[in-house]
Amino acid sequence: MPVTDFNILANETWGPRISPDGTRTYRVTLEAITDSEMTGPDVVGAPGMPIKFGTHADDPIARCISVEAEQDPDDANYWILTYDYSTRVEQFAQAAGDESGGLGGGGETSPEHNDTDPLDRRPKIKLRTKLFKKTIFSSLDGVLIANYAGDPYEGTVIEVPRLVIDITRNLADFDPTLIADTVGAVNVGEWFGYAIRQVKCEELTADTEWDQGVFYWRVHGVFVVANEADLVHSETPGTYWYEWKLNAGYNQLVSGVLRPILIQGQRPSRPQLLTATGAQAAVGATPIYLGFRVLPDASFAALGLID
Repeated sequence: MPVTDFNILANETWGPRISPDGTRTYRVTLEAITDSEMTGPDVVGAPGMPIKFGTHADDPIARCISVEAEQDPDDANYWILTYDYSTRVEQFAQAAGDESGGLGGGGETSPEHNDTDPLDRRPKIKLRTKLFKKTIFSSLDGVLIANYAGDPYEGTVIEVPRLVIDITRNLADFDPTLIADTVGAVNVGEWFGYAIRQVKCEELTADTEWDQGVFYWRVHGVFVVANEADLVHSETPGTYWYEWKLNAGYNQLVSGVLRPILIQGQRPSRPQLLTATGAQAAVGATPIYLGFRVLPDASFAALGLID
């Protein structure tokens, strides 16, 4: 189990406190111990833990309106979780649909969000572009970035625009472990019309919500689409998010033995180009670039954000 133990902190737990309009509020503070260095969503969504818009143990009318999770800076397995409850159920249920999650939002008012069942609402999809830093080793024309002596530079950092896709959808159920498995990964199969490993998941969040008498998850994902320029030195499908390195170094293979490269008896001041067999390349040889897959695969279809 992700959370191996949790206890109520009595000195930080109180209620009910009754306001002039009769609203009862509570606060429950827990200390939780986990079996791994988990993220906040993993701890909050762990089996057995209270959930947002769940009921208070001693007051079924009061529902949880906010959840805060704080990790101990000195112990990654220790968390403090704070749950605030209120009997103002109707107002908070309306606010569940608001982007801010606050009291003043009043829920979603556009026609497509007035469905009786929030699970029938269409996913929200927003497209935008964003500039990302990228290291390149050759020009737009494929010319090696090198000095007049033909010696390649370490790499040049530029900014390139990439398409960013924001998707938000209400789901009846969601596995919080998908967050850790998906963020920082690329699509293992074709997804949203894009090729294998062309899209990277930049961010993924899941919040529990309560609206129209329905409990559900609001899942939001941010995805970055690689473009053709990201292939850099390969046209092979699925190599968009590879790390590309120039096949060069200070040592070479001679009859299967690694030996230092010497030029007029001296070690060179810069890495020298190598052939496909690891030997020192001849002057004027075509540079070879090596691609290394550095991002894991994940099934984006498992998220359920798009049909």
